[in-house]
This record gives sequence, C-alpha cells and structure tokens, in this order.
Amino acid sequence: MKLLTLNCHSWQEENQLQKIKYLAEIINEKKYDVIALQEVSQSIEAPYIYENIKEDNFAFILLKNLEQLGCRDYSLVWDFAHIGYEKYEEGLAILTKHPIIKKHSFYVSKNQNPLFWKTRKIVGATIRWHGRPLSFYSC
Repeated sequence: MKLLTLNCHSWQEENQLQKIKYLAEIINEKKYDVIALQEVSQSIEAPYIYENIKEDNFAFILLKNLEQLGCRDYSLVWDFAHIGYEKYEEGLAILTKHPIIKKHSFYVSKNQNPLFWKTRKIVGATIRWHGRPLSFYSC
C-alpha cells in the first residue's frame, strides 16, 4: 500500500494553482492508495458545490486536476476545524482510490469553537482494502 501525507498550507503561498497541478502529476504517477492532507482550506465566502465542499476547496481542486490527467480513481473526505486568517475554513482531508465505507471527523482540542484558531479536529476514512476495512486519519 502506498501512502502520502502532506501539509498543504493551502492558499497561503504563491503559485498555488501551479503547485496543485504539480502535486496532481506526482499523485497520478505514484498511484498512492491513501493521501492524508493537512491545512486544506476553502474560502468562507465561496459557494458550496456538494456536502461541505466549496468550489475553491484545495483538495477538490486537486481532484479536478487529477481528473484532467485522466485519473478518476480518487474520492475525497474533508471537514473544517476552524477559521483561518479570518477568511478560510481550514481543515483536513483524506483522498483515496479505494471504496469509502465510513467517514470520520472529531475534535481533539478542548475548544470546539470554529472561530478559535486553536480548535483542532481529526478527519478519517474507513476504506475497503482487499476485502478488509482499514481506517486512516489526517491530523
């Protein structure tokens, strides 16, 4: 099984779209089974496209870049933990090319107020791998 974890520091750096494209190329080449991403943001003001995902969600844009490369194997689990820089919903994501059985999201900080920047969550996915359930988490 191939695993990748990455702190995306999304929308906080220059040339972010070029970096997403490069990351998609690497993922497409390496064929990771599960990818855990941290600091995966979306704008507070952006419109929702499905569930809790907005159109500028870093992980969603990464999925779209993968699709442009012909890689349509991955699914996304994302949840936001807190507001960052007064304009982003900052969270965590799991991407996997295996069937998702269950999504997980829970607080690990005492404070559960999303307006407090120290509020922390863990996001996870239980997948089916060779007929067995396996759980993976991003924190």
